[in-house]
Amino acid sequence: MIGGGRETWTLLSAGEVVNYTDPHALGFNHLADVTFNTAVSLLGKEVRLVPAGTAAADLARYQIRGLRVTKTGNVVYSEGHACKFVVPALWEGPNEVVVDGDDPASFLEEVDAYRLWNSDQDTARAAVILGSEEICDPACSLTPEYGCLIVKRPASGLVALAPATWDTTTSSWIPVCPTTRPEVALVYYLSGYPTDDLGEMAPPLDKAVAMLATALLGKPICGCGHMQKLAEHWQSIRGTTDESGHTPPASLKQLEDCPFGPQNGAYEAWLLLRYFTAMHSVNLGG
Repeated sequence: MIGGGRETWTLLSAGEVVNYTDPHALGFNHLADVTFNTAVSLLGKEVRLVPAGTAAADLARYQIRGLRVTKTGNVVYSEGHACKFVVPALWEGPNEVVVDGDDPASFLEEVDAYRLWNSDQDTARAAVILGSEEICDPACSLTPEYGCLIVKRPASGLVALAPATWDTTTSSWIPVCPTTRPEVALVYYLSGYPTDDLGEMAPPLDKAVAMLATALLGKPICGCGHMQKLAEHWQSIRGTTDESGHTPPASLKQLEDCPFGPQNGAYEAWLLLRYFTAMHSVNLGG
């Protein structure tokens, strides 16, 4: 459990120009960067860039992923490969389209910058809505009260719900005594293992995903060197000999205990997650 709140997109700056450069002298502008100013206190991984003018309903769909974002003072700098800034109309059409990388029109000229964060500020984003049915004439009505979510044990997800009012002066929730006995609760929260400073999946979960994803590929990876041998190992069924001649030991109980599958990658991902959750006192669930 990370905290109570709702997914919130807050506009930081609109119509920021995208700069394309060739810092490594590759012969084409392969790097894109965007710089803008904001006085908002935020983490770099909360910054999201979208094509300029993107509608609110489409922000999540069109956000430009995999960018490196840093904030120094009030200056926010984002950079990434130019291919991430291809105009959406060129890659989302029904037919395959060859993108001309030499044509500036293939790439976005401007983007809007947003902050994507978990917010419980104000009643519109209250983490808790408490309800109680009051007997009245001629029927029962649902009377809601707002509240805040207090995390007691983050690893196990134990929380407390407290009726509260939003204080516009301090921009915070103030716990209050309930006016009625709550019978139902609607709870909004963010949970999961926090990402790293760049907003990417943090270790060792990234390795577990790589193991399992490779194990579940329908075909072997074509290539050479260490990565191909590693992929062959992860895709091989545990207890059988892979192409390198290695035969990982396996018992029937080991294969039965692993819910991900019989491949080496699936089993090793399962072991890694079991160790990780034991160290952090969390439960993988059934």
